[in-house]
Amino acid sequence: MKFSFEGNIIDPMDVVNGISLQSLQKRLEQSHLSRNEIERAKRAQAIQYPSGIEPIGSDGLRLFLLSHDIFQQSIRFDPTQFDYVSRYCNKFWNAYKYVKEFALADMNFHNENILNINYDQIEKLVENRLVDRWILNELNKTIGKINDCLKNYTFHLAIVRLRDSFIKDFCDFYIEFSKIPIKQQSIDNIKSNVQILLYFLLKQYLILYHPFLPAMTEELWQDLTNGKQGYLIHQLYPTIKKIEK
Repeated sequence: MKFSFEGNIIDPMDVVNGISLQSLQKRLEQSHLSRNEIERAKRAQAIQYPSGIEPIGSDGLRLFLLSHDIFQQSIRFDPTQFDYVSRYCNKFWNAYKYVKEFALADMNFHNENILNINYDQIEKLVENRLVDRWILNELNKTIGKINDCLKNYTFHLAIVRLRDSFIKDFCDFYIEFSKIPIKQQSIDNIKSNVQILLYFLLKQYLILYHPFLPAMTEELWQDLTNGKQGYLIHQLYPTIKKIEK
């Protein structure tokens, strides 16, 4: 696979590993283009990649490509989107870091009942807290939509839905909300229940994101589960459960 732009070729590995403008233009000199075509391509590269191409890794390239409609005849190669992909991956990493290192800092990760908690158990655990039930139901709806998208090969729509759920519902709302019971002395096990729900939600998002960000999610999965629950790629993909009205 190659990316074509202004008469020259961008190797996907240039996107994965990054490349300087100087190296890009040196490659042009080794091509079969005419002198006029080389000079024109160099000018285009200097405008398009004044600082070269920043590395976004294999996951970043995968996410970039799957964010486009695969039923279109071509994918528009827009390097300005690479910055968005990098910020997107950083957002995921930072959210994970907060939940694992702060919110779950004093959680008992040796308790098998917590490590293996399933949807029905978590639903019963949070049945008396409206906001916890809300985030669980929103995730459930998202799971249903994503599975529909995957069946129809509309991966770009699955990514949009997953992004909105993770950033808006989980990061911007529920993580912020969870800081209150986690920081305060809890009553009636509210703090521990919120921690368990955060742990469950984070695991679900790692599984949901795995087809799109396989390397990063596998690394985070091993860290979150202390390597006790096998490989992420072997986990069953979430399916929709009953939704509370």
